[in-house]
Amino acid sequence: MLKVKAPKKIFQKKIFQKALKGFFFALFLCTNSTLYAQDSELFDLFEEEYQSLSVYDPLRGYNMFMHSVNWGLYDYLLRPIAEIYGNVVPLGYRLGIYNFFENLTFPVRFLAHLLALQPKEAMNELGRFVLNSSVGLGGLFDVASQNHLYSRKFDFGITFGIWGFKSGAYIVLPLLGPSNLRDALGLPFSALVYPTTYLDSLAPGLALYSLKTLSSTEQYKDGIDEIRKSAINGDDYILVRDAYEQRRNALIKGNL
Repeated sequence: MLKVKAPKKIFQKKIFQKALKGFFFALFLCTNSTLYAQDSELFDLFEEEYQSLSVYDPLRGYNMFMHSVNWGLYDYLLRPIAEIYGNVVPLGYRLGIYNFFENLTFPVRFLAHLLALQPKEAMNELGRFVLNSSVGLGGLFDVASQNHLYSRKFDFGITFGIWGFKSGAYIVLPLLGPSNLRDALGLPFSALVYPTTYLDSLAPGLALYSLKTLSSTEQYKDGIDEIRKSAINGDDYILVRDAYEQRRNALIKGNL
């Protein structure tokens, strides 16, 4: 006799598959900000003078390879498309799109602050989200900053650092760029609370991911280019690695 799958099991399987696809797209969407300019955190570093760090880098061979791959993707794919995007889309629209994705990341910052026992900062994020989502038309306008409600870079990797977790091995992630073991372990938690995880269809998640990547690349491409110019003999691997680790340490200490 032929066995017929129970409709309930089929439905549960479809729900799981959709959730899994949404999770992985959210993982990229909520963490990707154009390779080596994650929320401008690396670009900001080159405006100040930093000393070289002693970074635990046991995967250096792989890291240097992936570092080169990511730069290749940036040079031959992301930057050319971002140039077209910047020339075609008016500045006001570009800023609105960038603000929209910043607003969309609210759940990550809010929960990370709460887990770090920073209720004041969490309530500040909540106030920003409510104001920007309502008066700011879904986050297209950053009304909160105009009313002195400012946001800061914060995620679960920073929370783990505040809890006392060491950074662990430095690692360069495909597409996402520089990271370390502690911060990489925080990415799935960010994806779980990111809104696009729960979209019913794969297509909207892919479209949002592509648009955010374009927006961030266009926003920070000049800063990314400064990284290349600042490197000694064109070797920017150590420069990016040390800048990333120092930036993350400063964020954990609350110095930024």
